[in-house]
Amino acid sequence: MTTRNWIGTDNESASDAGAWLPSGIPVPGDMLLVSPGSTLNIVYHDLAGNTVLIPKTQPGRHPVLPQVMFNLSADASLTLRGENKSVKRAVIDVITNATVDYTGVATPAGHSAYAMPVTVNLGDGAHLLGKFAMDSTSLTVTAGSDSTFAVNDTEDLIGTHAVINPDVVGSGVWHVTAMGARASSLEFMRGVEYGQDIDVRGIISSITNVQLVSILKIDHPDMFFGQIHLEYGSSADLVGLGGTDHWSYEGVTLSLFDKAGGVLQQVSILDNDRSRQPGTRGLSVTTNSTGDLFLTPGGGYAGAVVKIGV
Repeated sequence: MTTRNWIGTDNESASDAGAWLPSGIPVPGDMLLVSPGSTLNIVYHDLAGNTVLIPKTQPGRHPVLPQVMFNLSADASLTLRGENKSVKRAVIDVITNATVDYTGVATPAGHSAYAMPVTVNLGDGAHLLGKFAMDSTSLTVTAGSDSTFAVNDTEDLIGTHAVINPDVVGSGVWHVTAMGARASSLEFMRGVEYGQDIDVRGIISSITNVQLVSILKIDHPDMFFGQIHLEYGSSADLVGLGGTDHWSYEGVTLSLFDKAGGVLQQVSILDNDRSRQPGTRGLSVTTNSTGDLFLTPGGGYAGAVVKIGV
């Protein structure tokens, strides 16, 4: 195994032997270190399946350092790890198709201490296969025309705020969980395919002793086909349904009506956590003046599993 440090060249190609110190193209088993301010252009298997590590630059408190840029194309694969607050941001541009696996470095306590924000920009027609484990930071995925984000694994958003712009496809699981003094949020700006399970959970903070509410925001409820697990301290924000005037239950179906009695949307309750009381009406409904409707676990319920539509 060789430890290679990125020094870059004029073309910033990861397949250029002279861009690494000691000189040589990555081979399986190498350790690859990248410092703040770097740009890497990656295609195919330039990195030979190795993990890129952005190491912590100083002990203790860290300055805001330049971002690291990765340009991915032609089925490039990037496995990225880092240490907490090492750079201002990691920016990953996906020009065609690429696979990205990002995880913060684990601490002895067993969870990530990494707090570097990540932005992934998808080009027109680009396809991202992504797996992200985020802790106390932010994730932004922007979309080009006809771009998609495939999730076939587990996305861990712990104390993290995430905004997903492209259509989400595949069969995966999302954990949107508060941690420490930070709530989590996840916003889907476009469609979400069948096969996506989103688990949303808040906590009573052990630091501030206040309830932290984690939120799932769905900008287009009519384009959302995933399954939602609303746990303690969670809320689902259905954008555009704030005009709901009244609602009613029939069996396990919650119907939302406008003032004229027209059905705006229906929500199916697939299961409830009945550890507190039996029944099927495990949701509370509220609206706000900006056009949003919020679903939360009903009084006496520890949670509910729901899907939009019947």
